[in-house]
Amino acid sequence: MAYTTSVVLRKITDNADLVKPIGVEPLSYEPVKVDDIRRPLTKQTLILTVEELANGVESSGDFLNAEALRKTLELASSEFEKGASVEVTWFYIIAKK
Repeated sequence: MAYTTSVVLRKITDNADLVKPIGVEPLSYEPVKVDDIRRPLTKQTLILTVEELANGVESSGDFLNAEALRKTLELASSEFEKGASVEVTWFYIIAKK
């Protein structure tokens, strides 16, 4: 499942036209491979994102899904402590209005 998600995200972000729906013209697109320096930031970003998502889900009254998200967060954090990493490609898009 994680592999499939990674492939889908790459297909979306390989195209600088991603910004056209918001009314800007892409001028340059540059993928940035996550190296050892950026890996801790990627892990922290994932943890913070899932925590915020869980808070939002919980505030809407969906306690069951919020609990499931927190369990996922707990499992991911445990794996990160053991040295696991996230494979993701960040990218820069320069665009003009």
